[in-house]
Amino acid sequence: MVRTTFAALLAAILVSVSPAFAADHEWITKDPRYVRARDGAHCCGSDHCKPRSPGFARETSRGWYVPSTGQLFVDGAKGLYYSERAEPWACMDGEEVGCLFVNPGGA
Repeated sequence: MVRTTFAALLAAILVSVSPAFAADHEWITKDPRYVRARDGAHCCGSDHCKPRSPGFARETSRGWYVPSTGQLFVDGAKGLYYSERAEPWACMDGEEVGCLFVNPGGA
């Protein structure tokens, strides 16, 4: 009885919360200005763009460095954009970051 009640409660929570998570990336996916530097294609689909931890990217004198991939996103270049959120966001393109969204005041 307790397991059934817990499972039903968990399912109800997941169903009610999942639309909020699904729509959270729309500020990226709906904006055609956000394109990858590599090929000019749109940054990503809904399953590629996610918030990252504050240490995911570090600001340098030339732009933003992503230690986990070794990539440097140069200020003013395609692929590096300002985030509408406090935390950095990244759209992954395989093992590399396709687009990086940063908030210098929040990252």
